[in-house]
Amino acid sequence: MDRSGGYSEEENVQLKIYSDQDTHGMVAWVIIIALVLLGIMWHDVYCISRVKSLSISIILIGGVFPVVFLLTILSAYITFCHELVMNKEGCMVRLWKIHRFYKWDELKVKRYENYKDMMYSTPRSLKRGYDEGILFSLKKVKKPKWMPPKTYCCYRRPWSAFYVNFYPGGIDADLEELQPEKGIIDWTMYLEKTKKKPTMKQIWCEIEREPENYPVDKELFLHYMDLWGVEIEGYHKEEG
Repeated sequence: MDRSGGYSEEENVQLKIYSDQDTHGMVAWVIIIALVLLGIMWHDVYCISRVKSLSISIILIGGVFPVVFLLTILSAYITFCHELVMNKEGCMVRLWKIHRFYKWDELKVKRYENYKDMMYSTPRSLKRGYDEGILFSLKKVKKPKWMPPKTYCCYRRPWSAFYVNFYPGGIDADLEELQPEKGIIDWTMYLEKTKKKPTMKQIWCEIEREPENYPVDKELFLHYMDLWGVEIEGYHKEEG
């Protein structure tokens, strides 16, 4: 189904891609819990250091480990909470006031990924939300076959690598419904607006999908990649 035809300025469309509020909320809770645990750890180390002299193990527990832990949390926040704005020139990765623009030809990797045989983890009690997507990276990636894009971006390249997920079954909406502003396609906004509140039976008896994490409609997203001349490695039009 062609939902993009008839739009005279189609080539100048922007794709706005980001995670939903549930993802931001989940990451925020993880950061809060992590900070509380680190505060308790530092307090215990301080109390121990007053009783006896500092040992190597105390220095590691009280100094090195918290720093590594905080960097990991920061990496996760960048990975799951930034915003992608794509157009015919390239992609802007934006987090608050910080942003970086990558031209399409600067990105060494633009690759289709199938998550079927990957170790795709989800938050506890939530079922996997995605089966495929696209990985983008400024540099060539040495990613194990079992590692999904979100894990690679989080632990290896939270800023210079990013990804989009294909919403299962597609996002069946007219082009006008996906545009809060003319010329800007926003899939996450549409999904949040049309999301139905679960019934009590669903809450107790059914396993919910993981929060929306950079969702796009496969057909429409690949249409714009093709329109802008962005070649996706591993994806062939005749298979789509």
